Amino acid sequence: MSVTTYDSTFSYRQDQVARLGDRGARPEMTAEDRRRFQESPFMQKMREIDEKAWQQFSKRDQQRAKLDPNFNPKDTDFEAPKAHKYDKTINYYKTLGVDEYATNAEIKKAYRKLSLNYHPDKLSGKTQEEKDEAAAIFMEIKNAYKTLADDPTRRQYDFERDRDDVSAQSHGKKRQEASSFDAREALQRMLQKAKENKKLPSEVISVPVYCRLEKFVFGGQKTIKRTRLVRDRMYGGYNDEVKIFRIDLPAGAEQPWAAEFRRQGDQHEEREADTIRFMFASKTHPKLDRDGQNLKLRDAVALGAGLRYEPYISVSVPVLAGRQVVIWGRNPFYLSEASAEDAELQLHLRGLGVGSSGVLTLRLKLNLGGKPTASLAGRHGSSASQPAGKKQFLERLGLGPPGGFRENADVVQGDVGVRGQAVLAQRRLREANVTQQVEVDLKPLGEPVGLFTKPPCSMTFLASSGATAIFAVGVDCPSCGKKKGEPEWDRLKARLAPLVQQTAFLLLWQTRSVRPKSLLRKPVFYDRIALPRDSRPVPWKGIGDDAFKQGHYWMACAAYARRLAELHVRVSKVRLADDEDDEDEEEEAEDEEVMDLGQTRGPDLVPEAAKVLSNRAACLSKL
Repeated sequence: MSVTTYDSTFSYRQDQVARLGDRGARPEMTAEDRRRFQESPFMQKMREIDEKAWQQFSKRDQQRAKLDPNFNPKDTDFEAPKAHKYDKTINYYKTLGVDEYATNAEIKKAYRKLSLNYHPDKLSGKTQEEKDEAAAIFMEIKNAYKTLADDPTRRQYDFERDRDDVSAQSHGKKRQEASSFDAREALQRMLQKAKENKKLPSEVISVPVYCRLEKFVFGGQKTIKRTRLVRDRMYGGYNDEVKIFRIDLPAGAEQPWAAEFRRQGDQHEEREADTIRFMFASKTHPKLDRDGQNLKLRDAVALGAGLRYEPYISVSVPVLAGRQVVIWGRNPFYLSEASAEDAELQLHLRGLGVGSSGVLTLRLKLNLGGKPTASLAGRHGSSASQPAGKKQFLERLGLGPPGGFRENADVVQGDVGVRGQAVLAQRRLREANVTQQVEVDLKPLGEPVGLFTKPPCSMTFLASSGATAIFAVGVDCPSCGKKKGEPEWDRLKARLAPLVQQTAFLLLWQTRSVRPKSLLRKPVFYDRIALPRDSRPVPWKGIGDDAFKQGHYWMACAAYARRLAELHVRVSKVRLADDEDDEDEEEEAEDEEVMDLGQTRGPDLVPEAAKVLSNRAACLSKL
């Protein structure tokens, strides 16, 4: 089977040969013909046009090099492939609205600016006709950017347009140029349209919003419903619309805190829609007063009575929903010689206010009890002589004794006279009515420690930097700061606060030097650790000896009594002849095992019992 194909060009040539013979064949051009053709006026005109076009193109490159330092022309640019198959009759510079000597950065900026208005993704709310028109314009903008953004393609495009310009001028004509999108005209039309439709600027409407203080401390979201007027585009007029605003209030926000929504309020005919500005402020708290970022507990916390003789203080203070503060430390009024019965301890806890820069101020009220006894003054080694301040006061008023005050001697009331006694009495009365005050500043110790509780919370440790050793632990639970979380916070606080108060301060190494030291100089079971727990004896005698040396005689008596009970030593009471004991007591005395101290039952047993009895007698004599 054979296949025959038809070639129209071959058939045309065959027909031409059949009709015209060899006359249809073109003779080859000789060297003389080429010379005459190159010297012809047409070719001279073409060479002249090319020369002028190249000179104009060279000037263009020089001007671009002056304006754009990154411009680097190369001879190989005319051999590089084109980034876009451009149309030289279209002025792409006019399409982007830039100058012919614009830099690449200016071209890119113009393209992005036009894309914001004509990109298909930016045409929501437009009609289909407007979308189709914008799509055609965006295609022209995109082609112009492809041509001008690539330097080799742009140089080829510029040279061809310069050659057409020179050729048209040589023939006395205008350069042929196709109609295209003009960015400058479009921008002017947009400005004119915006000027015609221009409205007055919108007004700012301030709306006060009050929320709980816990939301400023822990942060949270606030949902606000507000009715606004919206223009009815179909029937005209205005309708009511409910607008929901959801605002995230950051933790530690200052007061007032503003959240602004531009043109989200009522719409108007002659001006832009109103701008809503919500001004947040905290409500009045039942316990706290706010001053900027600082918080202050309104009422003082009472710690109890008779604290003059308590070396340590401990209290748990509920500050607000989601925050509990536990305080422990040395009592600054311990063994105070002041005659005042009330004292106040003011604590400034940094970082527990509103935000990390806020300060929480607590006032602790201590009832010291009655006036200090004479034994208390002797324990501090104070002399019975008049203080220096009272001496100077009496001498300045001429109320002192005739011979002056003597060192280490008591002042007799008769020496100062009746007027001096009245002045001293008034001064003692003023001192008794003045409340002692001590202020302590506590700073955080590192970062908060997270706790795996439900709901999760964190602990912040604080310590004082001065001579008064006071520590605090702040327990925070942000999720319990809401109204719905208060029952959950009450359950968590009831379980966690006592545990923190008993154990949290044992974890801090800063409290080891503040806590009371053990009476023993060494561990109790250091040499009996291998014995079972039930078989490990307690060294009551060693405990009593250390307590005796430190002056704790009652504690020493108790320790010696426990040791005597272990040795089965009963100390008989002194009885009178006319006393009658019950029969039950006599039977119990007969049944009880009594040790004979005079009998030797081992090398150390009797001597230890004798020492314990002797030491116990010494304690009783001290008491």
